[in-house]
Amino acid sequence: MPRQVTKGQAPGAGVTAVPATRATSHVCAQVLRLKLGQVLSIRAFPTPCLKLSSMVPLGRTGMGLKVHFDVPLDSLHRFYQPPARLMLR
Repeated sequence: MPRQVTKGQAPGAGVTAVPATRATSHVCAQVLRLKLGQVLSIRAFPTPCLKLSSMVPLGRTGMGLKVHFDVPLDSLHRFYQPPARLMLR
């Protein structure tokens, strides 16, 4: 599904509602996500979740480190403990 961009906004800017379908074995689940720019994403359904992601350059090597941090909104006060996840690629 193509991203929806509000008139006058550059792609990746502003708030965008993106319904997506995930196929897992025999079940298709709907996901509703609000995306703010390239860094912040809030998943509203099925489990409210806050996701921060960024690309960090590694000096002058031309390579970078992709950082993702996911935390459920009901556990936001304990963002440093599970079920929060920090992923590095």
